[in-house]
Amino acid sequence: MQTIVQEKFDIKILKLSSPVPDKQAWQMESFLLKIFEYGDYSFRKALAGKLHRHLQCTFFFSKNNGSILAAAGSLYSLDNPAVAIMGPVCTAPMYRKKGIACQACGMLLEHLKAQKTQAVYLGVKDNIPVVNLYKKIGFTKYSGVVMRKLFVNKDDFDRRYSSGQQTIVRRIDWRDFAEVSALFCEPAAMYSFDFCRRIFSAMYVEHQKFLPVFPDLMDSLEKNGGCGSTLQTKEHSSIVGAAFIKGKPSKTQSHIAFLEFFVLDGFLDKAKDLVIETIKQSDLEGNRTILCYCLNCDINKKQILLSLGAESYAALPGFIRIKNKLQDTIIYKLTRKL
Repeated sequence: MQTIVQEKFDIKILKLSSPVPDKQAWQMESFLLKIFEYGDYSFRKALAGKLHRHLQCTFFFSKNNGSILAAAGSLYSLDNPAVAIMGPVCTAPMYRKKGIACQACGMLLEHLKAQKTQAVYLGVKDNIPVVNLYKKIGFTKYSGVVMRKLFVNKDDFDRRYSSGQQTIVRRIDWRDFAEVSALFCEPAAMYSFDFCRRIFSAMYVEHQKFLPVFPDLMDSLEKNGGCGSTLQTKEHSSIVGAAFIKGKPSKTQSHIAFLEFFVLDGFLDKAKDLVIETIKQSDLEGNRTILCYCLNCDINKKQILLSLGAESYAALPGFIRIKNKLQDTIIYKLTRKL
């Protein structure tokens, strides 16, 4: 733990990076819980290094006489820190509007820049005061609740996701927290990232939740069985696609598994391989029926499913609204033997 002393307000700003002892992680989480409910993604576990040894969790927090006044945290992969998540950021009520959180955020951003991070994402609802803080330190609205700050030229960052790169498929794990979270809010032509939870491409629906999405996915795979995979470029190790097969805890649906996949526009030709590999790696017991929800207007996903031999299983007319227009949904059935 590194101590950085700030003379203003006689406050010490400290840096805390995983792994740390459980007691310190509990102290930080206890402070966060006093400020807001922040979902099931446990920063205590991340700080303690219990999610993945390659998932780095770093906090800068302000203390005065042993009490925590403010905190700013981040998550990124040690293997590839180009994309990071910032959050949570919070200040104890009586110490707000004194610039304390701004100091902690500034130090956190300098830390991320030193790790060669290129893009930082965060989630925040519109029309709350903290949005002004994020704008002040260089964040701009990206999609819905998602804001982003780039440390590099936008064209240079976008080049990490340019088509024509060689790719590999590997199993998803907690080190992918930041990159997969960033992936699902991209404005891709493919419509849905996770249809059943109503998470769609930013091209069609602005996102209303951000930080809990990836932990919810991982928790579902761990509790109910299934498998997730990422499509990753060899040149930059950028995640350009993800697929997952999830089971259901319900006994009435124990024979069914659900497939979802999302791939950026320049890598649609790799989507079939991504899905095949995910099905092969799936650890679901028995020969479960694999279903995939697909909007009838999602030509890209339909073509990929049909190329995999999927058959129409059911139709749901006007099942979902996209841009104020009701869209039909087709449920496709696949075989595990691909």
